[in-house]
Amino acid sequence: MEKNNDYIKITEHYVEASLRILNYLRSSVKEIHHIGSTSDVFMDMTGDIDVLVLLKNGKGYALAEAIAEEGFTPVRNLPEIFSEEVVLEHDNGDRKVKFILMHHASEKKDAILRCKKMIGEDKMHRRRFKQLKKALNNHEITDTEYEREKALLFNDILNGQEELDNV
Repeated sequence: MEKNNDYIKITEHYVEASLRILNYLRSSVKEIHHIGSTSDVFMDMTGDIDVLVLLKNGKGYALAEAIAEEGFTPVRNLPEIFSEEVVLEHDNGDRKVKFILMHHASEKKDAILRCKKMIGEDKMHRRRFKQLKKALNNHEITDTEYEREKALLFNDILNGQEELDNV
């Protein structure tokens, strides 16, 4: 599949926004990952760009306060999976970018990156995630229903991966 223009534009926004946050948090960041439905060219999705920012230490709250004046605003009413994390939002032109600040040694980080990898590699998981995201975007399901169904999908992915690891 050839990359579509939306995906190219999303990738440009991801890079630009990541460089912007690195400008402020450079010494505190260990890794940055583009995650979520906009991170996979085969998902062909629009919407907010989710960026997982892995920190060398667990001082996300202090870092968030330090860069709040630079246009990074804290996100409230987070899904359960991110209830212990700091999530910042930045308006990057025609897209919002959400930065999830998490300690680099977090087990949750490992699960998120495993799910991203499996969705990228497995057409069935990708199709299920895409259908779920489209249902949300088309207002066929609520945010709460989306988060619940996404958690079930990720649980299925992680449990399936554990079964493969044990073979």
